Amino acid sequence: MNEKNRICPDCGDAVSRRDFIKTAAGAAASAVVAAKTPVWASTWREEKPEALVKRFYESLKPEQKEKMCFSWDHADRLKVANNWDIVPQKIGTFYTGDQQQMLKDIFRGIVSEDGAGRFAKQMKDDYGGFEKYTVAVFGDPSTPKYEWVLTGRHLTMRCNAAPESVAFGGPIFYGHQSGPNDKENPDHPGNVFWKQAQLANKVYAALDGKQQEKALLEKSPGDDEKSIKIKKTGPWNGLAVGELSKDQKALVEDTMKDLLAPYRASDVEDAMSFIKESGGLDKVHIAFYKDNDLGDDKVWDRWKLEGPAMAWYFRGSPHVHTWVNIAKV
Repeated sequence: MNEKNRICPDCGDAVSRRDFIKTAAGAAASAVVAAKTPVWASTWREEKPEALVKRFYESLKPEQKEKMCFSWDHADRLKVANNWDIVPQKIGTFYTGDQQQMLKDIFRGIVSEDGAGRFAKQMKDDYGGFEKYTVAVFGDPSTPKYEWVLTGRHLTMRCNAAPESVAFGGPIFYGHQSGPNDKENPDHPGNVFWKQAQLANKVYAALDGKQQEKALLEKSPGDDEKSIKIKKTGPWNGLAVGELSKDQKALVEDTMKDLLAPYRASDVEDAMSFIKESGGLDKVHIAFYKDNDLGDDKVWDRWKLEGPAMAWYFRGSPHVHTWVNIAKV
């Protein structure tokens, strides 16, 4: 590792140590930042984000639309990746002040209070802030089919007005590198998503020997969207939640609640309804992976929840990359 840069071979982006310190210096202590609402959230308008997408679209000049508006069936509409710009134009330089505020409000509308704090810190640490990210609009917001997509380092998010049978408007991605080094310490200090892994590991710790043997696998999936392809009829790796005791199931539910906590209520409701319709959490399998265990501490950095309607893959080493796909079956 070059001391001047932190370079993730999967993210493919370098951030200088000086830049990292500069962007992180204004943040509060890591233990409380995740719960703190970012400054830009204070201007959130009481308007549904789908309506804001329409208003944002109407504000665009023809030369702007030419750069970042595409047809509904464009290949990039449902693309998901760990580090990509959906268009070259950055929020902070391509849009007017009013348009930037609308974009902030759209994003604020698709996350919860919990998510506003977590994502604000993640975006600041990973890319220099919200202004460095990119957006595109697919379809015409004057029709029922349109989607707003935001991308950048460690983030793919969507606001989808079309009645598709997918949660979050399609596959999403979130992650975080909380320090200047690509490889985080085993306890992931300052990582706003590490709590999710801590909750999942409580599930593992509560399993008996035979259950652990079934849940713990040797090799983790790849770090790409293929790992969240939904298998409606299986097979699914790991241990079925339906095989767990009542107390063990409660720990899975706690994990699931924190996974969904950063998102707006309507997206959470869609996600849980699709899971329920496919047999509920009892049909979901949980798997942990031995490889890439930071510190060899048997606190498993990589784990996955997978069932007929969902695939949620948390890859916590060398830092957090998380792939998500939930859909109606």
